[in-house]
Amino acid sequence: MADRRPPEPGIDRARLQALIHAFYADLRQDEEIGPLFERAIGGAWQAHLDRMVEFWATMVLGSRSFSGDVFGRHMAIDALSPAMFERWRSLWKQHTDALFEPARAAELQRIAAGIAGHLVRGLERRK
Repeated sequence: MADRRPPEPGIDRARLQALIHAFYADLRQDEEIGPLFERAIGGAWQAHLDRMVEFWATMVLGSRSFSGDVFGRHMAIDALSPAMFERWRSLWKQHTDALFEPARAAELQRIAAGIAGHLVRGLERRK
């Protein structure tokens, strides 16, 4: 996990929740990665959204309210590819740019890039 630091001004749980819900609503409609998420999550979307809010609250706000094996969960998805993370990052950028001022959006994008990079390296090793 990332360093624990005080929350940055402009990012709070309510804004993270709005971001997560809007982002995943669009992600579910995405032709490329939406079907993958639907297969992986099925009817458990509310639980997934709640976990993602806790994940990002832990990453950004230092809440430590998330626990889980993010890496292992993603590595278990056979159809997952590095290209899908580029699409995920593109959608994330669109949403963070729309909902946050530039410095806050850039911070959220930097964290997402680190997460994606770690997972892509894992996918490349499993070949």
